[in-house]
Formats: sequence, C-alpha cells, structure tokens
Amino acid sequence: MEAMTTEKSKSKLIYETLRKVKVLDEHIDKKGKFSYISWSVSLDYLYQHFPEAEVKTHLDHEGKPWHDYGKKGSMVHVSVTILGVKRELWHPIMDNRNNPKLDVNVRDVNDSLMRAYSKCISKHGLGLYIYQGEDTPQLTPKDLLEELEIFINNHFEKSEAQEKLKKVTDGLKKYKGNEANELTFLKECFKKIRQQLS
Repeated sequence: MEAMTTEKSKSKLIYETLRKVKVLDEHIDKKGKFSYISWSVSLDYLYQHFPEAEVKTHLDHEGKPWHDYGKKGSMVHVSVTILGVKRELWHPIMDNRNNPKLDVNVRDVNDSLMRAYSKCISKHGLGLYIYQGEDTPQLTPKDLLEELEIFINNHFEKSEAQEKLKKVTDGLKKYKGNEANELTFLKECFKKIRQQLS
C-alpha cells in the first residue's frame, strides 16, 4: 500500500511539473490539421526537468523494433520512465494520410518511433494540451525566464551559467514593464543559447 501511495505521489509530482511547462510556439510543428512536438524538442524539455528519465523501445520476439500484424499493419512500442513511474505507448506505423502502412521500411519505423517517444512523454504531462487541441497556456516573462534558467543550468558549467543568466537579467531590465518586449527578448535569448549548443 505504501509503495502504491509513493508511486501516486511521484506520478502527481511528474505530471504537475511537466504540465506547467509552456512549450514555445516555435517548437510546435504542424502536419495537416494536427499539431505536435518533435521528438528532439520533447526530449530536450524532458531532460531539463528529469535528466534521469529513461526512454525505451520495446522489441518484438525476433528483436525487431516494430511489431508486424500482417494485413492489419505494424506498430512500435515505447515507454518513458521517470522516477520509477512508467508510461507506455503503442503507435501505428502510418503513411502520409495517417492510414496503416503495410509495406514497412526502416525509415517508416524510425519516423513512427520518434512520434511515439514524443507522445509517450506527453503522457507524463509535457505538452499534453497540444495533442488535446487546446490553446497554448498563456506564457509570461516570468515563466519563460524560469524555463531559460533551467535550460542554462542544465547545459553549462556553474560559472558560465551564472554569467549567461546575468546577461539575460541585465538585458531584461531595459524592457521592464513591457511584457510583449520582455517575451520577445527572452525568446531571442533562448534561440541564441540553443544555437551556441548546436
């Protein structure tokens, strides 16, 4: 009973943490009428908050990374475990019209796995509103500054991180009181810092 309570509290902590993350508009892609977060962006956001998270591809009985159901199509099976809390997702391998693809190649499998990782991470709370078709939560300068601080601290040594954060906070003072300009400035900082890492 105690173990179950602990898992529930961990699950709640994970969900509440990731549900509050505001995914930047430029990180939301569209395919037809559907919106989604790319796998690389999902992983980046996930590891900023839970660097010990484990993303796993489940193989079939022959060791292949997809499960073939003959004329019914094929699926991939992935899981994401955070603090011992595991979420799983089965994702069909589809063509560009979202119909099951019967003649599967390695590129199809890879694409389906990437989509599955992103959707499975969302089951823990990250960007779930995007897959539900809701509007993006209102992003404030405070929210974005917090996200930027987490990102910098996770990607740079302490002294360099402090230096970068000081530049950001000093630069932000010029726009104090103008929320739209503060957001524009912070988004530009985020973009430049990501470019430094690529």
